[in-house]
Amino acid sequence: ILQVNHPSEPDEIPSAWLSWLGFWGTFTGWNRAGLALGCMVVNNAKNDDIPNLKARSCFTPMAWAYTKILRKCRTVEEGIGLLRTMTPLGPNNIMLADSTGNAVVVEWSTNRMQVRQIENGFLVATNGFRSREMFEEEDSCDRYENAATFLTDQHNDGIDGMAMRKALDLVNQGE
Repeated sequence: ILQVNHPSEPDEIPSAWLSWLGFWGTFTGWNRAGLALGCMVVNNAKNDDIPNLKARSCFTPMAWAYTKILRKCRTVEEGIGLLRTMTPLGPNNIMLADSTGNAVVVEWSTNRMQVRQIENGFLVATNGFRSREMFEEEDSCDRYENAATFLTDQHNDGIDGMAMRKALDLVNQGE
């Protein structure tokens, strides 16, 4: 479902996001200011980054956080700043890109945040953290390595629709 937000509040930015029936909020979206985001739930966070609902009563549901970013932020820096004010309900990788060409992956968990910049001309993220400070043990991620290698190898040849199709096939999880 494509949801479009025409805000009534003067400080909010019109935005749109993809969702599904019965769900409110975003995991992928963009706003009129040119900020776009996409997120992936992470499966290799440090053990102390798994939310303990009994120990803490104030977590931010991720879809609410991402929707708020689209409604309030115009740049990658503003999005990162807003994320720093919240504690996520679970670990996520968030890709943020803005109209200036700035793009990052924010590795965000209950107790930590790391920001990864573009490497070799591309920004790659999967369902695992890459920054050493964010995970307990080295977790080899073939999907990340396959995508990063393919994009680096294709960089000089340009990436068209067929190249992206091949890249997506390389990271297919067999479904």
